[in-house]
Amino acid sequence: MNSPVNIPMKILGTFVLCGGLVILFMLGLGAALLTAPISSENNVEKIAGNLGVSLAGFFAACLVSLVAGIALVIHGRKRARQRSQEDIRIAKEKVGKATRIAMAWITMLAGLMVLGIWYSFRWNPDTAWAATVIGEADELQDLLRGYYEMNEEYPRSLDDLKEDFTQPTDFLTRNAERAGTSRWGYDRIGSDDYQLAVTAYSWVSYWDALVYRSSGDFAEPWFDNRDGADWRDFGKWRYVKGFSRYGDHYYFDAQGNLQQR
Repeated sequence: MNSPVNIPMKILGTFVLCGGLVILFMLGLGAALLTAPISSENNVEKIAGNLGVSLAGFFAACLVSLVAGIALVIHGRKRARQRSQEDIRIAKEKVGKATRIAMAWITMLAGLMVLGIWYSFRWNPDTAWAATVIGEADELQDLLRGYYEMNEEYPRSLDDLKEDFTQPTDFLTRNAERAGTSRWGYDRIGSDDYQLAVTAYSWVSYWDALVYRSSGDFAEPWFDNRDGADWRDFGKWRYVKGFSRYGDHYYFDAQGNLQQR
């Protein structure tokens, strides 16, 4: 494919060729005049006049060729510059369009990635598991209630109970063919209150827990500065996000009082 710059050059070459033919014709005509027999009527002045006319025509043809060639070169360079600028503008528009499309795709993919990460790590309490554990706690709660009626206080440890009881279903294996079992976390809160806790989410640094308080009142300041979105209540049970963080700063002493580390 011919470039825009080569087209004026071809035109110029054709014009110069035609000009050369004209010049050759003029030279041939001049030579014919010089070699023609001189009649008696021809004199030096007439011959000189004929040569002057031939030379004038020759120089006129040369001048016309030169002016036309220069004009064509200037016009060709101008057209080439215009086309080059147009090509640059079109190329910039294509690059800009491609950049906008690429940015749109990158933004969309980044949004989908963020959405996928959020969906994978979102806090999603398993209410079905919570309902299972709450049902499994009935046997242990009956034993603790009986112990309280006999001793007028709750035991300091579950080891004080003389009977066996059902352990809670493990959160991490609840969907397995045979669900595994976890263990009850027990804290005596004074003589008239106790707390049960079951790990609910242990694959992150701060696991969640399903927590039961016999009085229904959860210890402060564990929850006085927490957002309500960090837990979900099921009667006297509470599904708490990041429950292990509370144990990092607070604990129950032997009398069941809340202490800060």
